[in-house]
Amino acid sequence: HHLKDFRGKYILLDFLANYCGPCVDAFPEIAKLQKKYEDRLVVISLSVDKVNYWEGSRYHKEITWCNFNDGGGHDGGLAGSYDVTGTPTYILIAPDGTYKAKMRGVAMYDGTIEKYLTGEL
Repeated sequence: HHLKDFRGKYILLDFLANYCGPCVDAFPEIAKLQKKYEDRLVVISLSVDKVNYWEGSRYHKEITWCNFNDGGGHDGGLAGSYDVTGTPTYILIAPDGTYKAKMRGVAMYDGTIEKYLTGEL
């Protein structure tokens, strides 16, 4: 998979770990956001867990949107490229493929992400 495959919509990268309570707690909010803005948003969860742990996790099976693990952990792969130092971290990419914002977990609850999607930010 490549991010360019999703161009034309906002892309919300959700960096998570299955051992991270706030990451798992955000799943219902992410699902609501995905449904509300399905015409202009693609959510991609990217686990920083070891691949075998991610594949065996029950949380992996609960995610109904794109859900991947690039095997890079915190230091490699996309997490390393976006300097993700903790989870949850959200990266928002504009429909034209440009970087919009890097946000921590509270952004899922405080309306920040929606403000980007509606053009308020």
